[in-house]
Formats: sequence, C-alpha cells, structure tokens
Amino acid sequence: MSTKHVEQIQTIQAEQAIRKKTLLEEAESRFC
Repeated sequence: MSTKHVEQIQTIQAEQAIRKKTLLEEAESRFC
C-alpha cells in the first residue's frame, strides 16, 4: 500500500462520515 492510496482511503472515509452526519442532522430536523 502506497501512502497516496492510504490518503485516498482516509479522504473517502472522511467524506462518507460528513455525508452521514449531514443526513442524520437533516432527518432529525425533519422529524422534530
């Protein structure tokens, strides 16, 4: 595994975490 590959994986995971957090916040504001 090259460092560049690891960085790409970390970036993708970070983006997915942000997207999940945004979706959760939208769902909460919709149901409350």
